[in-house]
Amino acid sequence: MDTISSRALRAPGWAALIVGLAFLPQPFLIFLLPAPDGSEFLPPGSLDVLALRSTVQAIVWGVYPSAMIVLVVATSRLASDRLWPRVATVFGLIGSAGWLAESALRLAPMSQPAGHLGAAPVPPETQGTILYALDIVLFGTMALGFIGVSVWLIGVGTARMLPLSRVLRVLRVLLVLVGAVTIVLFYVLPALPLSAFAVYALLIAIGIELLIRSRWSTRIGESSGKATTAQSITID
Repeated sequence: MDTISSRALRAPGWAALIVGLAFLPQPFLIFLLPAPDGSEFLPPGSLDVLALRSTVQAIVWGVYPSAMIVLVVATSRLASDRLWPRVATVFGLIGSAGWLAESALRLAPMSQPAGHLGAAPVPPETQGTILYALDIVLFGTMALGFIGVSVWLIGVGTARMLPLSRVLRVLRVLLVLVGAVTIVLFYVLPALPLSAFAVYALLIAIGIELLIRSRWSTRIGESSGKATTAQSITID
């Protein structure tokens, strides 16, 4: 039996909730802010058209990896000192860093060199090739993010790194399955795997669960006259 302070549940709870909710606008942004003519490849002098799209996507892809780092670190404080939880934590941090790198790369079309490229007499085919190469690099950082975080999800599920109530113990199995499927899909289907949406849905559920348990434990402390900041709960 492990005793965990209710305060220790708030950080991973809020972080998991922010990670899940921050990703939700991404599918809509693809349709609301499409590249001109539905293509990433713009004619010379038109790279500035990507400014709004790049900025919004950079913000989205920057918020939830930052929250993901907080979640991984906060979760590591709840985990045991065994090797596997530590390995999973490292993969989670690597994956989050990959997403942050993708966020920065999404601002590349707004850079000064890209502006010079648009103003220079560069053939559209050459400019398209350069932007296509950028897309390939972007996919690599995205893959690093999902693979690293997927290994972390498997670690959370198998090593019981998050204290979940008996009702939500099934989430541990789902975390392992979703993490494994995401890794496989990146090799079988070279695109954003649909399981990614399951990842964020699970994190939203986990965030809500941890915040409710933290609040419930605090109320018990208040009713019993104990200090709420030191109130602890027992995890089996």
